[in-house]
Amino acid sequence: MILDGTVDIAYVRRPVRDQGLRLLPLYGEARVAMLPADHRLAGKQELCLADLVDEPRLSYAHPGPDDLPIRTIEEKFECVASGAGITLVPESVALQYSRPDITYVPVPDAEPDEVLLAWEARRRSPLIAGFVTAARAQAEAAG
Repeated sequence: MILDGTVDIAYVRRPVRDQGLRLLPLYGEARVAMLPADHRLAGKQELCLADLVDEPRLSYAHPGPDDLPIRTIEEKFECVASGAGITLVPESVALQYSRPDITYVPVPDAEPDEVLLAWEARRRSPLIAGFVTAARAQAEAAG
């Protein structure tokens, strides 16, 4: 929607196709494992990536050979709750979405989820430039 002009600027998370876009990294967010509430690892205080290596994984954009592809956050919740697979999500997802059939466990050694600001690379607009400046200043202040 950025490239067709529907949207001027957007907050995005990786993975994102960056062709034709300018991306400004803003911050990283810790990841947690999203597990069915009755999963064998659900009661742990924290997990490491090695604990999850044999688990079926859900993936959005570019699933690996052993990943189950999904398209929406709702599909992600339903697949996890049904036991079809697990996934890593940003900590903010765990704070925003509570369900009795899903639990979240911190994974401190997982790569942080990166939040970026994206806009069309060739577009010149004082409004976009002002937004980028404000977002950069806010990210640096929160730093």
